[in-house]
Amino acid sequence: MKACLMQAAVIFIYYLGVQYLVTADNASEVLDDVYFKLKVYTESIYDLQQEKLYAEQLLPYEFQGVEKPFRDEVMRLEKLYAAKWILDLLKNITPNDANLLQTYSENYERLSDIKTNSGLDDYFDSLIESVIEKKWNARLDFDLATNIYLNMKISSKSSSLTENNGKSLDERKSTLGETENQYKESKLRVISTNKELIETNLAFSNFCDAVKKDLPKLHPHLEEMQKNISEMTEHLDNYTRDIRAVVAKAKNTSDPIQRHNLEREVDDLWLIISDYKNRIYKSEKNLDEAINDVLFANPEVIAEQDKKRNVTIRNEDATYDHLKTLTNMEVQRIDVLELLSLEERIKIYESIMQEEINSI
Repeated sequence: MKACLMQAAVIFIYYLGVQYLVTADNASEVLDDVYFKLKVYTESIYDLQQEKLYAEQLLPYEFQGVEKPFRDEVMRLEKLYAAKWILDLLKNITPNDANLLQTYSENYERLSDIKTNSGLDDYFDSLIESVIEKKWNARLDFDLATNIYLNMKISSKSSSLTENNGKSLDERKSTLGETENQYKESKLRVISTNKELIETNLAFSNFCDAVKKDLPKLHPHLEEMQKNISEMTEHLDNYTRDIRAVVAKAKNTSDPIQRHNLEREVDDLWLIISDYKNRIYKSEKNLDEAINDVLFANPEVIAEQDKKRNVTIRNEDATYDHLKTLTNMEVQRIDVLELLSLEERIKIYESIMQEEINSI
């Protein structure tokens, strides 16, 4: 599904490239790089959304009371890597503005000193940090590629390479403003369908768990499989206690012959324990498969699964539309940036950072 979604986004980006930019021979490589970096950026946003969805669905199911700490940690990381993004960007586009760089350097250092939320699972924390960092790095690469294009246009003193070369700055800003509003609306739809998807998946998991509890009582073959696993587990526990006792006895034995016999007994017990572990593993796997066969034949479960599927489709549609709008907006922003001074561009980048943080 991800491959299909991103392939569609790439096709749309190519369409926009044809629509908005006339790739002159001396600019084609630069523009290709801009569009490639934009594609990578949109992919990173999709990846981040999927990882956040995964975490927000699993955390309430596996842990209690971690939803708010998770959201707080996401916000901390977004602010941190957004600060790093704009600092790195300004170092490249205005390296001689010492005061501006000092301001953003101090902001980044301040955010770097804020400690991570210790209430979160380390795995989820590192996973989310990785995809957030990836998103802002991709944003930086895209903006730097865009800056190369803008500098090339200025240095060549050529007319705009876009189809907007006959439009005024106000006209371009108006077009961009309309798309920015569409972007905000599409992001709200994604947030809404994300929430609906999380709630639906959690409800589905809880519903399935409730149905599973009664399945062994209703299906004797499942109860028998469960009983066999319990018996094997009990035997495994007994053999585990036995091997610990024999190992301790062997350590305390000074008689070499007796120690040798005890060590052989330990080896035999290890084989028995290994056999039981393998049998239990296979039996539990078979039980899970048998339970799922019965579970997903249940009409009520099928109905709940259909609800989940419909919500998933709506979420994917909203995400696809959002990525299309994002791509459209970024290309139109380049049209505006073409006619702005460096100081005005910096204000645009500052607003991008603030709007991104405010929308989380």
